Amino acid sequence: MTAELAVDRTQFLKALKFVSKGMRKFAGDASLVFDNDQFCIEACEVSMTATATGIWPVPIYVRASWLRQMAKTPPAGDPVHLKIADGRIFADRYSSTCALVPRAAETIAEPSLINADRMIDEAAKILKPLRIKRAYLDSLIANAPHKKEIRWSPDERRMAAIIAKAWLLLAPLGIEMSDIRELVDNTVLNAWKK
Repeated sequence: MTAELAVDRTQFLKALKFVSKGMRKFAGDASLVFDNDQFCIEACEVSMTATATGIWPVPIYVRASWLRQMAKTPPAGDPVHLKIADGRIFADRYSSTCALVPRAAETIAEPSLINADRMIDEAAKILKPLRIKRAYLDSLIANAPHKKEIRWSPDERRMAAIIAKAWLLLAPLGIEMSDIRELVDNTVLNAWKK
């Protein structure tokens, strides 16, 4: 499905703040609908529109926490560019999961939004001695969701650092980071069985 919009920044921020304030501590999904050049944000029976252009054929549902985060730290640019790809909504470099149907409020865990731009910049600095350019990382990340399921969240940075240290020692023995991650996941899962 192709869904991509350019939304008037001033109106988008006003709508985000209005809906975020009106939904209070609502933990369900908010709907994002585009019709007749109007982008409508609605949650908990509170809605507001912003002028937009693009293609957005069906309603998209995002976690209410995504609206709150966008209202607190809005994406750069005017207009604001929204895009749906691989089950995620992207607002410039921020992304979060989304769905074609609303999810039940009780099953929603608060997500961690990813500031991909900052993370890619940091990784590019680390990889600079290996002549890896920022553009190479952008390309790698653009193609990554098609290759495999995303298994790391920003909340797992400490675990990722530990696994990376172990991988440095085990890589010459044919072990991949994904192998160690799977071992960790299985160990945690099986710990509850004892």
